[in-house]
Parts: sequence; structure tokens; C-alpha cells
Amino acid sequence: ISPFKGKTHSTETKKLISEKISGINNHNSKRVGKYDKNGNLLETFDTLTIATKAIGYKSKQSLAEACLNNLERKGFFWKYL
Repeated sequence: ISPFKGKTHSTETKKLISEKISGINNHNSKRVGKYDKNGNLLETFDTLTIATKAIGYKSKQSLAEACLNNLERKGFFWKYL
């Protein structure tokens, strides 16, 4: 039986847990590379979320699709590293 059964974490504890497992601390995060049309690596990002914000997209879906299918977005090609 779990000692937390029926109990909830405080808002502060939830925030700390979230910070510990988000972004580059998340084991599922993938690094993303930004490439020019000649295949030269121009820039790397620690996570897809960071790359998405850097290019001004609101959703990660389009950039994730580009990484998986070697598509062009914002004049560059994107790949998971």
C-alpha cells in the first residue's frame, strides 16, 4: 500500500517535480540540429521545445514532422541528433 494513497502534493512540490523532469532533464528529450540546404550543421538545440520557440513556432508538431521526414521549415532542414 502506497503511503501517499489519498494524499496530494503541495503546489510547491508539484512545481519542483515538474522542473526536475522537464526540458533537458527529461530522459525522452531529443537534441535537434538545424541544417542549411547543403547539409551543414548550423545550430543545435537541447530540446524540440527550445528549437520551436527559437524559430517562433507555437506548436512542436510541424518541427517534429520536419525532423522525422527531412522536411524544410523556415528555410532550414531539421534533424534529431
